Amino acid sequence: MLWYSKEWALDFADFIRDLAQDAPGPRVIEIHPPFSDYSDIGSFLDIYSTFENRITEYFPDVTILIENRSGTRYSGGDFVVSRINQLIELSNEIEQRGFALRVTLDIPQLFTAHQITKSRMKSMENLFTDIKDIRHNILGIHLWGKRDSGNGRRVAHVGDLNDYFMEDMSYKSRFLTSMLDVFDDDVCRYFVPEVNSGREDLVSIVNDLKEVGFKFV
Repeated sequence: MLWYSKEWALDFADFIRDLAQDAPGPRVIEIHPPFSDYSDIGSFLDIYSTFENRITEYFPDVTILIENRSGTRYSGGDFVVSRINQLIELSNEIEQRGFALRVTLDIPQLFTAHQITKSRMKSMENLFTDIKDIRHNILGIHLWGKRDSGNGRRVAHVGDLNDYFMEDMSYKSRFLTSMLDVFDDDVCRYFVPEVNSGREDLVSIVNDLKEVGFKFV
């Protein structure tokens, strides 16, 4: 039960401090949102504020990013930051409250939350239009493939974008050009390729991004 109380948030900050005590301090901390059966975005940020105050005492220069999530084995509720309207609400709230918190956008999970498929490509493009409105608060991007396991089930974090888009090159191309249009703003962001299937798939995803115009520094 993530972000359940202010005591939890303080314990979490102390846990990270203890974890890093024999190493250089973390440059980035990525967190996950709480669940809807006991929290919402406002309640989360009330609790999160104690974490940000404590963790920046320990690591003044750290960047804190929150990832949108979709799907969980937790049965009590859903993640409170999952769909684009929740990301927009979060973006507005962190600006109003003056928090250092920023977003790391997991694009495949956002697509899952909105049930984006080949037959709903216009919905995909509309989703990217909405993302563009909050891109100034997005400092990380998660990307990964999804491959058929052979038993009819597609496995996340395995494969490249060809697998994710089921070899439909037109679909993949529209995805990449829409993504570039959103993030072509000269802001450097962290790239988090959650690829568990090996170097070849990782290189394939990176090459797709480079070919459409993304630059890595």
